[in-house]
Order: sequence, then C-alpha cells, then structure tokens
Amino acid sequence: GGEELAARVGEHLDTLSPVPTQVRAGTVEGNAILNGALFTALSIAHRDVFGDAPGDIPM
Repeated sequence: GGEELAARVGEHLDTLSPVPTQVRAGTVEGNAILNGALFTALSIAHRDVFGDAPGDIPM
C-alpha cells in the first residue's frame, strides 16, 4: 500500500487514539511474510529441541 496506505491508517488511528502516532510505509526488502513465517517456525523448532530460554514469550 505504500505511502497512501500509511496515510490512511494514520488518519484512522488519529480517530482512535489520544496519543499521536506516526505511521510510515515499510521498507522491508524481500518477502516480509515469508521471513516472518520462517522466523516463527525456527523459533518453535528451537524451543521444541532446546526448551524455553529465560524470558521467552510462550507461543
């Protein structure tokens, strides 16, 4: 959605939140959804093999 979507989301947030919020278009290179899915899968596999690390957030 780029800058146009960021502007629309920002305008909507202004109506919902008393705190000023700055919304910007993302600059992630590559496939952000795939990268997030891989990170999540690897985190779960690591937890299953080695157990939770102190301070980990349960999934």
